[in-house]
Amino acid sequence: MSELRDLLRRVERDLQRQGSGAEQSHPAALWRQLVELRERAEHGDPGDPELLGAAHALAHQTDDIAAPPPVRTVPARDRRGGGGAGRSRASAADADRTAAETVERLVTAVAAAIRAPSLHNSQPWRFVVRADRVDVRLDPARRLDVADPDGSAARIACGAAVHNLTLAFPVLLGREADVTVLPDRSDPDLVARLRPGQARPATPRERAGYAAIPRRRTNRYPFRDDVPVQPGQYWALGEVARAEHGWLTVITDADRRRRIGAMVAEADRTLSADPAYRAELASWVRRDPHTDDGVPTASAGIRPEVGDPLRGRDYGGRTRRPGRGFEAEPLLAVLGGPGERAADQITVGRALQAVLLAATEAGLAVSLYSQPFEVPAMRARLRRLIDRLGAPYLVLRIGYPSRPSPTTPRRPPPAVVDRAD
Repeated sequence: MSELRDLLRRVERDLQRQGSGAEQSHPAALWRQLVELRERAEHGDPGDPELLGAAHALAHQTDDIAAPPPVRTVPARDRRGGGGAGRSRASAADADRTAAETVERLVTAVAAAIRAPSLHNSQPWRFVVRADRVDVRLDPARRLDVADPDGSAARIACGAAVHNLTLAFPVLLGREADVTVLPDRSDPDLVARLRPGQARPATPRERAGYAAIPRRRTNRYPFRDDVPVQPGQYWALGEVARAEHGWLTVITDADRRRRIGAMVAEADRTLSADPAYRAELASWVRRDPHTDDGVPTASAGIRPEVGDPLRGRDYGGRTRRPGRGFEAEPLLAVLGGPGERAADQITVGRALQAVLLAATEAGLAVSLYSQPFEVPAMRARLRRLIDRLGAPYLVLRIGYPSRPSPTTPRRPPPAVVDRAD
């Protein structure tokens, strides 16, 4: 155990130095390997030769890493006298090259941002990238007019994308992300503006969160009944939500769990009775695996049935086998935020993504249910049941996965990024 522990500590130290070589090209991949090796060490045999061999191989990849200089995001012009035109031209060329490199790193950061979750995987965002900032914008063309008429779900999705950017900035640029939410009152589609701030290395917490981004999934399949989530784990998720100014109420008693399940089912029936809702939902179901948005049938889970403890949306999933339904007593939680303003909904999105990434790191799966919040009367009933200050927005089902869920597709960065001078 001592040899394995020392190897993993050495790898973490080298990765924290974030230098040239493999880690600079693949930071998420190496941190993900480190996190996975730690999980295997905690739950397996630390003397396993295969585990030790994997740790030695990872340590070899990170041995030569050296700390890089921080990225210059606002290049300084050479204002000293002397040097003539040659020095001025060289200075301008350096400034242009630095700006171009920063833009490319910011576009890479956007590639992490677009892994955020969104209702129907509608991806309601655009990003404007300049050398000194990234603007996160709502995309009106991808608004869900029936399920999300006030845009609250779209703002939550954009808030989740903002959280991913706050992890990507220190990991990729070596700088803090300075975030301004709704910076222009005359432009409500401008959700947030992020500027590279103080130079600093990413923390281990940020690196682990960033490494979890590509592994996070919305898992609509049943979870395991035989491995319960421990209280320490779900209370830790609550602390993560609070750190992002949201809140997470875990439902531990059977009566409230049953009542929430009934509210989700009633809300889903109310929504499904509207032909416009059914048509909108169907327009986001994807049977072609090569699409870049919507919910593929492979990620849809199993078809909902009457009597499910928590009724999911029908994205055209597979028919369940006899006796293979959902867990009888799922662990539920309700996620909320300070209120119902646009800024509060962005905060909820940031808290949601932080919780989802922390759950991913812990090996947990999460499924999301927003139907009660799309029916005003049902939302009011759920608010009274939870009895907390602020506003609830999502019901979460949390547990250990019974099977992996495939990733849902995303539009590539060129389709969502506008580069500006």
